[in-house]
Amino acid sequence: GARKGDMMGGGVLKQGIWQGAVLVIIAVVLALSVNARRSDGLPLMPRSEVKELVPGKPSDISLEDALSHYRARTALFLDARDDYEYAAGHIPGAWSAPSGKRADLPGRLQGRPEQLIIAYCSDAECPLAEKLAAELARSGITNLRIMREGWLTWSNAGLPVEGQP
Repeated sequence: GARKGDMMGGGVLKQGIWQGAVLVIIAVVLALSVNARRSDGLPLMPRSEVKELVPGKPSDISLEDALSHYRARTALFLDARDDYEYAAGHIPGAWSAPSGKRADLPGRLQGRPEQLIIAYCSDAECPLAEKLAAELARSGITNLRIMREGWLTWSNAGLPVEGQP
């Protein structure tokens, strides 16, 4: 009689394993479908980096390229820092464009002779140049670049400056 009990126990075990596996599969399918439907779902595959520029999103310009445009007078520089920082020192000819004082800026920039508009801030950690460029891009100005190194790198490199430090 012991042998018949072993067979029954083995059958119950196999059935339990099979049912457990089916439940796990159902749970995984349900989890994946919920994840796929969520706007903030977890990426299951690494997202490929987009190399092309997003239309209307200003790209960066190096300090060297910005200096070339400065010397050729083919760019208008916009200083995104506060008024007091601009007064203390800025790139010669740069317009002061602090946050909150830009309402007329898009209109003033239309039809300018410069081929390029370069926004800058104090340094690479400062988000103000990017915010300024994004505002201008939304208003239809597309010939924009952001000089991420900013004012500190420009002035520390001994490049032309004006203002009262």
